[in-house]
Amino acid sequence: MTTQRQIISNPIRNFILFPILWIGHLFYTLCVGHWLFGLAGGINSLPNGKWTRLGGIDWAFEIPLFTPGSYFLTKSNIGPCMWAGSIWSLLFLGIASILIIIATGQLIQKIVNRNNSKFGRFYWRLIVLILGWTFIPVPVEMTLTYTFTVLC
Repeated sequence: MTTQRQIISNPIRNFILFPILWIGHLFYTLCVGHWLFGLAGGINSLPNGKWTRLGGIDWAFEIPLFTPGSYFLTKSNIGPCMWAGSIWSLLFLGIASILIIIATGQLIQKIVNRNNSKFGRFYWRLIVLILGWTFIPVPVEMTLTYTFTVLC
């Protein structure tokens, strides 16, 4: 019986790959979400460039796994910004982010190590990747970009 040498081991995945993926996903979410918010008409600048109007739209784009947390963040009684958000919104956003990073890191590890079972039982990694890296149109109150540009 031969053992296959792992190129990416579990400690390398947990301590090197996960933080890189978390930072990359954070920048991806912020940059693409802001660009899509402007594309939907949520950011309008006057021709002279001195004034910018934010909001004024009914729908925008958000990552599906972030919609519950961003909705609770917008509807929190404490305040609309992340530092004043409810514990439920932070919990939902944190769980979604961790789930996305774990699924992405495990898939990268399995592809590099040439493992046969890449997507897991019931294709859960593939489902999490699709729901965690794509944007869908939702009501504008359910987006993090709306929370940070219009409400803050």
